Amino acid sequence: MYKLTRSSSVYLLLPLLCWISCVEDDGSLGSSVDEEGVDTFNNGSQGTSFDCDFFTYGDTLFYINSEESNVILPTEELSGSFASFPDGLVLDPTTGAIDINASETGLTYRVEFSPTNGAPSCSTQLTISGINYLDEVFVLDQGQRFAMAVYNGTAAAIIPCDDDDDDDDDDDDDDDDCEFDVDGPDGTNLADLGISVDQGNGSIDLQETLENEVFGINPANGATKDFTLYYRISDGSMGALNQLGIRLFYYETMADVPQELIDEIEDKRSSLLGLPTMDESLRRFRVPISNRRPRPPYLVIVARFR
Repeated sequence: MYKLTRSSSVYLLLPLLCWISCVEDDGSLGSSVDEEGVDTFNNGSQGTSFDCDFFTYGDTLFYINSEESNVILPTEELSGSFASFPDGLVLDPTTGAIDINASETGLTYRVEFSPTNGAPSCSTQLTISGINYLDEVFVLDQGQRFAMAVYNGTAAAIIPCDDDDDDDDDDDDDDDDCEFDVDGPDGTNLADLGISVDQGNGSIDLQETLENEVFGINPANGATKDFTLYYRISDGSMGALNQLGIRLFYYETMADVPQELIDEIEDKRSSLLGLPTMDESLRRFRVPISNRRPRPPYLVIVARFR
């Protein structure tokens, strides 16, 4: 039989004494503070400060998919509230969860986190892959007839479409990396309505669209129409069906375009291209979140300058 001696009892008590020494007065285990004073047990919070490096979604580019659910969360469980800019991101303000499939694609968003401990807000940027069109006025008699698709919220980004046709025929069916203006849920596409969309790169020929009588034989000055473009891109979305709402306007001359509409276009453009470039060492961003809505893009067709 094992006999408990004085020396053996000391060895048994040592682990218990170590555990007791780690318990705070309130009965909880003591927090772990790293060399920089950040409480790593509280996901970046320390008193009234917060380490913004703890606020991330693990990546900055996300894609829709064909699954029913496509939700991302911050990599750490954070205590606070969340907001985003511009409008279009389906974001849970309490948990920071983002529904990728339900959000507007082709945009870059700024997501802001405000910790409950009163620390200054932190922000991060992320993009949901897809295309967009810049809000713009197109004067046809000045040769401005094409609205070009913008990929991933960046004017310089190249849509990953393979336009090479190695068999030298006139059939582009084998070049299926991108499919613009595919049939929507109702079985129709924009071509059926007279809107001329290049199926290879997504550009819209507004001159041909007008000639196809989208606004009628004799377009009314100031007429507007809303449409939805459906498309597929073989990028990280794996060709999942994507969509983009578009609003077309028609005016006879530039003088007929309301100043209010021009101001709105400039405001919408700034919400797309005016996001600050964020250095990793300057991840605190205190500019208030705005409610400007960038969608749908406005494509204003003007027949002639004067």
